Amino acid sequence: HPFSDDRMDNHTSTKVAAADAHTSSLERKPFNQSGTITFHFKDPLQQRGQDWLFFFPAEFTLYPITVRVAGRDSWSITKRYSEFFELDQDLQLHIRKELPELPPKAWVGNSGPAFIRERKSKLEVYMRALVKIPEVVKNDAFRQFCELDAEGGHAERATD
Repeated sequence: HPFSDDRMDNHTSTKVAAADAHTSSLERKPFNQSGTITFHFKDPLQQRGQDWLFFFPAEFTLYPITVRVAGRDSWSITKRYSEFFELDQDLQLHIRKELPELPPKAWVGNSGPAFIRERKSKLEVYMRALVKIPEVVKNDAFRQFCELDAEGGHAERATD
């Protein structure tokens, strides 16, 4: 589709905090709990990327999010709407419970400030509802989206 908000682009990830000093990685137990993951959405960023709309570089919106696992790690991820959409599609295929509604795709008017603020708010509600469902928290696609390892830490962190 010609609208870049619905196509993939590489996302970036930056670790913002180390593991809890009181819990070594050797003491960690497998992580399967819902309700201990929280998300803090920061102000969305609009960028021009490698996607093209006709003959002009297309703009897309990035949603920077801090993922925090209670008593463990916190880190930043940055996602495009298309990545939320792909996660939702995967969860719809693999989770047999009713899932929260993802904000719908918008083919036009998806770059205005009011639209972006509203979508950000709806994405926050969506993610907060997902973490209340234990089957979602255990799902590989969800864990990959959030960059969660098996112990509930940041999957990208360096190991000793």
